[in-house]
Amino acid sequence: MVGRKQVLGIVAVLLATSFATALMVRAGNPAGPGTPPNATSSYTLEDIHDRLESGAAGAQSTFTEPAAGPGTGTMHTLNEIMAKAPAADNANGAKTEDVLEGMTFWGLNAASGQWGLKMGTLPRTTAGNAEPACWDNENRYVNCENGRVTDTVTNLVWLTNADCFGKLDYAAANEAVARLASGTCGLQDGSSVGDWRLPTKAEWEATIARAAALGCSNPSLTNTAGSGCFNDGPQPFTNVKSDFYWSSTASADIPSDAWGVDLPSGKVINGGTKSNERHVWPVRTGQ
Repeated sequence: MVGRKQVLGIVAVLLATSFATALMVRAGNPAGPGTPPNATSSYTLEDIHDRLESGAAGAQSTFTEPAAGPGTGTMHTLNEIMAKAPAADNANGAKTEDVLEGMTFWGLNAASGQWGLKMGTLPRTTAGNAEPACWDNENRYVNCENGRVTDTVTNLVWLTNADCFGKLDYAAANEAVARLASGTCGLQDGSSVGDWRLPTKAEWEATIARAAALGCSNPSLTNTAGSGCFNDGPQPFTNVKSDFYWSSTASADIPSDAWGVDLPSGKVINGGTKSNERHVWPVRTGQ
């Protein structure tokens, strides 16, 4: 005679067998998984770390992606992040001696050990060895025959070539003129890096005042003598553009803007955002 415990044991075995069979039917053929998704290539976190640390190029590794993952838009891929990381530029990457002292920058010149966060060492001013300003008692503008012209009214020394740098944004314009020195832009005056700068708003106003009084325009400058308009000649400068030129003066009301001169009209006005590209005309104070 079968006891009660034995009956319960048999029932339990039957139920377990039935449940396992149902699972196998639902699961289908318990063979191995199908062909995995296509392989893809990606940078690793180690690659990104090495790029930021030393500028190493890195190499994408091949791996098999899972069949499903997070929804779109949840994160950036490693390749997208790597694409945003700075890359070494040993040909054109700035060095500390190329950037004004006190200014920080991310160095790209890995070959010279200048990779990563750096601080510039380029002097903002130097004593300079430039020749003194040239003067005469007849003309407003005196050509010094060394790439410079002296304005005897404002005591400013101007670069003879009014378009050596083309158009630059405000930051690039200030850096370009700070690096100007004898041997560039037609200069043969002994000037050094740090001797040149952009004219201030007030200096532009003083420079064009006489031309404005004479009704000069396109550009609003005088001729060499200062008695007539620039276009009447003789002309003291070369490559003058009847266009907008930067000043060094930022807007007090809108710090993201800077002042300059509109030479066609002879007005000193806000030149808009500093990201705008304007003409650049360096000056230095006469000695």
